[in-house]
Amino acid sequence: MHDVLAVERFAALGDPVRLATVQTLARGPLSAGELARLASVSPSVMSRHLRTLHEVGLVTDTRDPRDARRRVFALDHAGLVAARAWMDQVQAQWDEQLTAFRAHVEAGS
Repeated sequence: MHDVLAVERFAALGDPVRLATVQTLARGPLSAGELARLASVSPSVMSRHLRTLHEVGLVTDTRDPRDARRRVFALDHAGLVAARAWMDQVQAQWDEQLTAFRAHVEAGS
């Protein structure tokens, strides 16, 4: 059975702008406007990308205490840990299959 949220997370990262946004946020939190400028997209386009990343748990947002209209985005540690855990699980299953295949080949030799 598929982990629906994992599928959605990785699908969200399939978009080049969203992937670049996550890579940019790995260096530190930024406002939506700063992210839009760095990605060379309009604020409304960046807003849609950030909404998608937020919905799948890859970014968080907070209001700037100096200006409540300004939202600052950061990577969501819990979402990244969950994505990594899913990848580790897939890797473990793959390693198990390779080990079984190796044993099968060696037994036939």
